[in-house]
Amino acid sequence: MTTIITRTGIAAIALALTVSLGGCFAPGGGTPDPVPTETTSVEAGLGVPIRVVQSEGVGELTITNPTWSEVEPSGLPIDSVKGGFLVMDATWTTVEGTTSMIINYNVVENADGEGDQYFFVKDAFAGNDLQVGDTISGQLAFDIGPGPYTFIAYDDFVTDVMASFPFEAEPREGVLWS
Repeated sequence: MTTIITRTGIAAIALALTVSLGGCFAPGGGTPDPVPTETTSVEAGLGVPIRVVQSEGVGELTITNPTWSEVEPSGLPIDSVKGGFLVMDATWTTVEGTTSMIINYNVVENADGEGDQYFFVKDAFAGNDLQVGDTISGQLAFDIGPGPYTFIAYDDFVTDVMASFPFEAEPREGVLWS
């Protein structure tokens, strides 16, 4: 009788060990999921700096004051292909390494699709090889129909989305300068 209990006990222990160790080697088993920690996240939007990671540094992009009009912003005799012109103020500050910022790293979409970058603004927004602490300001403009809009900021290879947010634009009367 003692032999039967011992064999049964050993079998039960072996079974318990097999079941408990089996989870260690099964896909997704063995290591518990880490407990999520609270982080402060800032939702992207107008007036909120967007952290943009690039290949050689990090910058912060802030978009403000979007306006839209069917009238070309510079006074040039150019007609919109997509319905009008969206113009926004932009500021870029390099916070780590070396960065570059040009309009092609950003996209604006509306219900009809993506707007085309428009370069005829008074203060074009562009800067290359910007070092830590360097700040540039200017205007981003797009040939696009009326909103609402979605702004999308990409990295410097235009492969990874750094931020995306919806916004509306105020109507603009006439040209911005002449």
